[in-house]
Amino acid sequence: MKAYFEPLQELNEFNLLEEYMLKNDAPVAVTGCIDGQKEHLISALLKDDKNGIIIVENEIKARAMWQDLKLYSDEVYIYPQKDVLFYSADIHSNSIVAGRMKIIQKLIEGVKIKVVMTAQAAMDNIRRIDTIKNNIIKINAFDTIDVDDLARKLIRIGYVRQSQVEAPAQFAIRGGIVDIYPLTEQLPYRIELFGDEVDTIRAFDAQSQRTVVDNIEQAQIYPACEYVFDKETVDKAFKSMDKDLKKVSGVFRANMQNEEAARLEASVAQFKENFECGMGEYAVESFIKYFDKDTVSILDYFPKDSTYLFVDEITRVGDSLKAIGMQFEESMRTRLEKGYILPKQVDALIAPRQVMLSATSFKMAMLSTISVRNDLVTPGKVFDFTVKSINNYNNNFEQLAKELLVWKNKNYKVVVVCTSSSRAMRIARDLEEYELNAIYVDRENKEYSSKEILSRQIFVTHGNLSKGFEYPLIKFAIISESDIFKSIRKKKYNKPQYQGTKIASFTELNVGDYIVHENHGIGIYKGIEKIEVEKIIKDYIKIEYAAGGVLYVPASGLDVIQKYSGGKDASPKLNKLNSAEWKNTKTRVKSAVKDIAKELVQLYAARQAKKGFCFDEDSLWQHEFEEMFPFEETKDQLDAIEATKNDMQSPKIMDRLICGDVGFGKTEIAIRAAFKAVQSSKQVAFLVPTTILAKQHYNTFSQRMKDYPISVEMLSRFRTPKEIEQVIKKLKTG
Repeated sequence: MKAYFEPLQELNEFNLLEEYMLKNDAPVAVTGCIDGQKEHLISALLKDDKNGIIIVENEIKARAMWQDLKLYSDEVYIYPQKDVLFYSADIHSNSIVAGRMKIIQKLIEGVKIKVVMTAQAAMDNIRRIDTIKNNIIKINAFDTIDVDDLARKLIRIGYVRQSQVEAPAQFAIRGGIVDIYPLTEQLPYRIELFGDEVDTIRAFDAQSQRTVVDNIEQAQIYPACEYVFDKETVDKAFKSMDKDLKKVSGVFRANMQNEEAARLEASVAQFKENFECGMGEYAVESFIKYFDKDTVSILDYFPKDSTYLFVDEITRVGDSLKAIGMQFEESMRTRLEKGYILPKQVDALIAPRQVMLSATSFKMAMLSTISVRNDLVTPGKVFDFTVKSINNYNNNFEQLAKELLVWKNKNYKVVVVCTSSSRAMRIARDLEEYELNAIYVDRENKEYSSKEILSRQIFVTHGNLSKGFEYPLIKFAIISESDIFKSIRKKKYNKPQYQGTKIASFTELNVGDYIVHENHGIGIYKGIEKIEVEKIIKDYIKIEYAAGGVLYVPASGLDVIQKYSGGKDASPKLNKLNSAEWKNTKTRVKSAVKDIAKELVQLYAARQAKKGFCFDEDSLWQHEFEEMFPFEETKDQLDAIEATKNDMQSPKIMDRLICGDVGFGKTEIAIRAAFKAVQSSKQVAFLVPTTILAKQHYNTFSQRMKDYPISVEMLSRFRTPKEIEQVIKKLKTG
């Protein structure tokens, strides 16, 4: 949006800085900068014709800067860092690789982007960008393809074959249909073949398997791992590793360090085995110098002629680089001495000096609050900005209005940034009541210039900005919502990460546990026994049944058994092997299920015949209320909220069950539904199983709705008879 940056053209120091960076390659130091304003200055210098690299000291700072930069540009990304001290033990999640590959994709496609990264992330040794380019698979409509060859290529670049794609980095082949879920895309591709010719390419939803986008001309499949190697490279790497292993192991054994030698041999063997099975999934970073001598930093992926590099507080970044380098060096030296790593693994990380050398090859600006000396980079010129932070108004809107009136008389240009469009519109209206010339403009209006601001003086929009700031020399200020009200930061749910399984491993079973076999019924787990069959010894699960019956199930057959779930104190009746008892039990259950299904069909038919109450569509208050939720909603939660509100607006009688573990946000769905119901002049009852929960939910509802004219009451044994009587009276009178 032009309005954010046009006022800076009046600032002499900014014009000099911009001109210097265009004409000179020497690094510059920019002092007087503060948090919030740094992101504004970076965005103003980059505009839309340059890439930007922003290096910060740690991940917390990176995320904060990324959030603020998104106010000014859509193409802002974080380059995620890996744990440098646990390469050999770490199999990185797809999310880290996906975050990195999306940035690489943008660079390859020539999109101008801003990338925030920590000093540590810039120290990673990665392969040259050409290795990614050369392994992109492009499939066009009407191409002729060999399905088996395509499958081999996909596996080589890190994709996993499944019966059905459900997540990124997976692919499936079923007859003449090839499904591929690229790591860099939101949706998987479905490629339909006619013989060996591509007939159609579509994008579909992985959950519903329904088509979302038809008639796609080309599918581009980027690698699902950063390290892709051909067979020749792998063979050379393994030979080099074997050579070093033989040499180091020999020294260990000569010095009677047999334990260290055995440890190193086992470690290398384990790596090779895992690598050959995973081809990219296993963390190769530690051994990268055996595979590629000419590695680079992510900084080398950016074109020098169209990229500016910014360092936030150079002394802190320098300290961070040194600390990581020393810690890594010390750790590697110890591991080398104890037989955990091979010699070339010591060079798995780029040295701090080398990182800064790469950084200075760009047009670089070092941003800091005060002028400081550093021993890493000597600036060619220093620019000093005059910037002030915004006062904290602590929910005192009247105080804000008074200050804006003072600024009005001084001809200030002011932008107020709110986290929601509804709140921004309300603030604009409220400011008008104080005789302030304010206007709300949607942030998508990119062409709104400072001339319009000057005509109105106060410009209110929506977005995320952590802190406001003021350029007093040009009478321009940006105020954030957190300056006016108490800051509300969206927090992520700390939800458990697991998937439901029957029995994943032997460790979940204890001898004496009741278990259920799909075909034989309830028995008692008696442990694992080794049995030789056809001269092969295998592990078998022993299950004891009634009348002395014993069943041995191969250890690979965990999918046919599960724990008995009748309760801790339950002692179920054991079934007999080879009897009709278990078969009869399953038959009775099937019959009972059919009866229940019949009753449900009749019940739902009766419900469909009747009409329910249609609630109003979401109001401005509803949008504002939902935007003030202090957590970041999960996708499932948003889907459930949308479905619930659609039910309420439908003439059908509502019938919905929301399921989820503790902490997944079920209460918020109920709160939003209750708020929506009250908007349509309805009363709401929220039933809970215990008095403690009643109190907890009463507090939650009261806190969330305190800014709105809604009465929240509670009925429980915590209330006196008189209080209960008053609540019931209020309910009766509406």
